[in-house]
Amino acid sequence: VVAKFFGFLPGPPQFWTLSAAATQIVGAALLSVGILSRPVAASMSATMITAVIFHLLNTGGEAFPLGVPKAHSYNFELAAMYVFVLGYFAVSGAGKYSVDEQVLGGELNFYSGLIDKVTGSEED
Repeated sequence: VVAKFFGFLPGPPQFWTLSAAATQIVGAALLSVGILSRPVAASMSATMITAVIFHLLNTGGEAFPLGVPKAHSYNFELAAMYVFVLGYFAVSGAGKYSVDEQVLGGELNFYSGLIDKVTGSEED
């Protein structure tokens, strides 16, 4: 199925299928406890955007928004909902009870500290 619509990707199609599955499984575990929630949510959202594209290429728009699709559900509907929910977490982070906030002292502070270490600039 992947080779039919995403044949332009390098490497075997099984690699891309397994990497998408791993992103969703590992990402769900990390996001549920709030570890590196922004990059995890962004990567999971990218996988879901690919799923939306796949469904639109496979079944078309299904007369969206006024048509009545089979089983009364658009094939891309669930993946599109996940794109929006994961996009929220990518923008806002996991919240004050997440591991990022409790252990790392805030996700954005953690990332800015990493950037400072890489660039060699430190604020006093």
